[in-house]
Amino acid sequence: METFLNVLLYFAVGLGGYLIGSVNNAVIISNLFFKKDIREYGSKNAGGTNAGRVFGRKVGALVMILDVFKSIISYWLITLIFLFTNLGTRIDYNAALHFAMILTALGHCYPVFYKFKGGKAVSVVAGFVVATNWLLTLVGLLIYYLLLKWKRIVSLASILTASSLVLLSLLLLIAPLRQISFYPLASQNLHYYIPTLIGLCILLILKHRTNIERLQKGTENTITWIK
Repeated sequence: METFLNVLLYFAVGLGGYLIGSVNNAVIISNLFFKKDIREYGSKNAGGTNAGRVFGRKVGALVMILDVFKSIISYWLITLIFLFTNLGTRIDYNAALHFAMILTALGHCYPVFYKFKGGKAVSVVAGFVVATNWLLTLVGLLIYYLLLKWKRIVSLASILTASSLVLLSLLLLIAPLRQISFYPLASQNLHYYIPTLIGLCILLILKHRTNIERLQKGTENTITWIK
C-alpha cells in the first residue's frame, strides 16, 4: 500500500507540472485580446515567436516572458511544497521535481487544454535554467543574443543555445562552479539536473524538425528587428 501511495505522489507531482505547462499564453492572449487563435495564423505554432510575427514584437515578447515564468513557477512551486511539507520523506524529492519539469515541457508542447497543440519548448528550457542557475542563464543569454545577431534566425539560435547549455552544464561537475552558480534552495543534484536538461533539449530539437528542414533548404524565416 505504501509503495502504491508513493507512486501516486510521483504521479500527482508530474500531473501538476503537466497542467501548469498546459497553460498556453499565446493562445490565451490571442483569443482574449485579438479574438483569434494563434494556431490558425503564421506558422500556426502557439509560441512567442509566432505570436510576435502575427501580432507584433511586444505581444511576442510578452508571450515569451510569461512562458518562461510558467516554467519558473512550476519549478519553485513544487520545490516549496516539498520544503514545507513532509512529502520529501516519502519520495525522492529530486526525482519528483525533475520528473515534473519534463512533464511541464510536455504540457507546454502538448497542452491538454488546447487539443495538444502548443509551443516548441524553448521557453521551458529557458525557464528551467533561469529558475536554477544564474551562471548558465547569463551565458545562455549571451550565446542566444550573439547567434541571433549573427544569423537572424530564431530557430537556429534556440537550438544551438539549448545544445550549448547542455554541454556547458558539464562544467557544473566542477564543485566550486556548482556551489556558486545554483540559487539557494535550488536542486544541485546533477544526476537529475543534467539528464533533465538533456531531455528538454532533445524535446526542443524534435519540436523544431520542420525548422531544421527549412534551415537545410535555406528557406527558414529571418528576423529584421535585431540591430
